[in-house]
Amino acid sequence: MSNLFGIFWQPDTPVPPALLDAWKEAAGRHPACAGCTPRRLSNAFLLVPDQALAQNSESIIVFQGELRNHLDLAHEVDCPPATSDAELICALVKKHPIDEVLARLNGPFVIAYYDLSRQKLHLFRDHLGQRFLFHTTIPKSGCTLFSDGLPRLTALPGLNRQLDYAAITDYLSLGYIPSPRTAYAKIHKVPPGTEAVIDSRGTVVRRRYWRPTFLPASSLSWNEAHEEALRLLNQAVRRLSQRHPEADFMLSGGIDSGLVMGLVNRIAPDSTRYAHTIAFDEGAYDESDLAAGTANRCGVPLQVHRLTPADLTSLEALLEKAGEPYADSSLLPTAAATRDTKREALYTGDGGDEVFGGYRRYQAMLMRNRIPGWLQWLVRQPCRWAAAMLPNPRDNRSRMANWVRSLKSMGLPPLAAYGSFQQIASKSLRERLLAFPQSQDYLEDWEHLVDGITVPHPVLKYNALDLMVYLPDDGFRKTNLASEGTGVSYLCPILDMDVVRFALSLPLAYRFNVQENKRILRRIGRDSLDPRILTQPKRGFGTPVAEWFRKELAPVAQRLTDEQPEWDIYNLLNANELDRIVSEHLQGKANHGSLIWSLHCLRLWEQKQVS
Repeated sequence: MSNLFGIFWQPDTPVPPALLDAWKEAAGRHPACAGCTPRRLSNAFLLVPDQALAQNSESIIVFQGELRNHLDLAHEVDCPPATSDAELICALVKKHPIDEVLARLNGPFVIAYYDLSRQKLHLFRDHLGQRFLFHTTIPKSGCTLFSDGLPRLTALPGLNRQLDYAAITDYLSLGYIPSPRTAYAKIHKVPPGTEAVIDSRGTVVRRRYWRPTFLPASSLSWNEAHEEALRLLNQAVRRLSQRHPEADFMLSGGIDSGLVMGLVNRIAPDSTRYAHTIAFDEGAYDESDLAAGTANRCGVPLQVHRLTPADLTSLEALLEKAGEPYADSSLLPTAAATRDTKREALYTGDGGDEVFGGYRRYQAMLMRNRIPGWLQWLVRQPCRWAAAMLPNPRDNRSRMANWVRSLKSMGLPPLAAYGSFQQIASKSLRERLLAFPQSQDYLEDWEHLVDGITVPHPVLKYNALDLMVYLPDDGFRKTNLASEGTGVSYLCPILDMDVVRFALSLPLAYRFNVQENKRILRRIGRDSLDPRILTQPKRGFGTPVAEWFRKELAPVAQRLTDEQPEWDIYNLLNANELDRIVSEHLQGKANHGSLIWSLHCLRLWEQKQVS
């Protein structure tokens, strides 16, 4: 739930009364503020729950999230177990340098740490980016505002809402806006594993305190690695079950969520738990039968929510919480499964693909890496020609779609090839569709991110990108939006930092190879999972938007082009290209389902800007 909202100003520059009044009004309007009163501490106003705040003569600390290793840390600094996470952070900071404290933290969190003597604001986001923190500075007044919800900031009058056109380009490329950008040039996200330091002039300096480390590789045997992974996962489940004794399961038809269910059932059995899954009428997307097989094997009752195009009505409210365009279509099924539980928490398998190597794109890049560089260069153009000659697939999950993706990727340089597996709109398509010039590409940012990472195998750089970009800014954006306002927490044993560090230290072949992905998780989960899952290709919680937009939602797609002058208030799109995209999809000439979904989400965001 978004309930962190603060405003800091420098002692020699008082906050403008109009801004402070607007901040208090915005704070009072938010549903999460029930029972909270804005408090002044030194040169700050904060709106946070009591347990999220700690202070001493040197600093003010706001902590939102949950420390999975709270008891271990409390014992280390001789604090009672009931000490709040914020007070615990305060005690740790007094005893250790901040980098040592951060290295010890384990869980989803954001921290605002105000150094009273140096008059600097430090903003931190957890290692994997499971929580979000947004900030902006008003230069004239020296005020810095921050919140874990972007709409809190954009609701304030007087803030600069100039669009960040590079962010819009990224959005049309990937379906989300990677950190530190937001849709607004003057409002920023704290990137995962990063400290953002803001001084008295409003200057922001970012420093990564964590990034994926793949060295040194573990010298454990295969059996020893399996046993240690199982021990750490069991430890992670125990930590979660101590703080959340009552929790259901979010279950797909895949390996990760089923494995987690099996571990939890053995370590913290509870006959009152339910599993929640999603069903679709479209067979390529429906995993409910596989989920039922795993639930039956584990002895857990299964509740099935059948998602249909009619569920599109819930999308606007979900995206309103984002405050910027966001287009991962699995947000709908995730939100539906979350709403179905009556518990305070849901166990999920989040992170299994990134931590243990579950994406087929890793295997594709592994195969590509075996081809000599000169031969890769030689076959690029023939691969482009072959991809262009193949018929356009009607659905992204067909065998033809896989062939086209593979050929297109072989026609590109390595980093661009990896990006093509996630990309919604190619560079050439974006150039035709967007009505403004594109000054830079997300690939440039990716290149900078992996520059300083040493890896024993080139493919692990792409794994690092997923951990630093895709998982936090797409995956966790989805889960944050799906749970906002529900009171439900997601419990992700695979994302326990002890599990993550161990997994990344393993030899690549223990995690995945050309024939098999998530090798260790497959072995751990084989007693819990429906046996069919171990031979099924990965599908995930996707949504069949391509078919929906050709059938029940065809009028929604058509209105994108028919009503563009009314909804595209920023004049972002070229009308002729938009019309071509929609027409080709409706006529079955091409599959633009993911792009049309992105454009529909863009429309919902733009319309909100004038409402």
